[in-house]
Order: sequence, then structure tokens, then C-alpha cells
Amino acid sequence: MTTVDIKTDLHQFIDDLDEHFLRAVHAMVTTYLAKDEVIGYKMTGEPITQRDLEQQIEQSEQQIKEGKYLSTEELRKKMNL
Repeated sequence: MTTVDIKTDLHQFIDDLDEHFLRAVHAMVTTYLAKDEVIGYKMTGEPITQRDLEQQIEQSEQQIKEGKYLSTEELRKKMNL
């Protein structure tokens, strides 16, 4: 099977796939192209890469510096516990 044959088959497969499988294929291809190590997955099946985690940590640290957080006591009050 040639590369052209494979691409033709893939295009046909993509047209026929359901949304759930399309999302899985999309996540796999995106990860492959990013060449970034997958370290986990979200509940939706979307991969979490090392770079994603580092960005989330940086954002969280910035929010803490800006005082944008709730203490445990504030959270308990908000949840009426």
C-alpha cells in the first residue's frame, strides 16, 4: 500500500467515524505532532502533556501571587460546610 493509498483510506475513515473516536484520533495526532510527552489524560480523553502541566502550574502560581485564591475556610463557607 502506498502513502497515497493510506491517505485516501484515512480520509474515507475520517468521514465515517463517530465524534468520540474522532476526538481520540485528533488527540493522538495532536500529541504526535507536538512531540511533547503525554503524562496523563483529562476525563474527556484529551492528553495532558508535560508542557500543559507546566503552563497550568505557572498560571496557578501567578494567581496565588495576585491573591486570586480561596483559603480552606473561605471554601468551606462558600460550600456551606
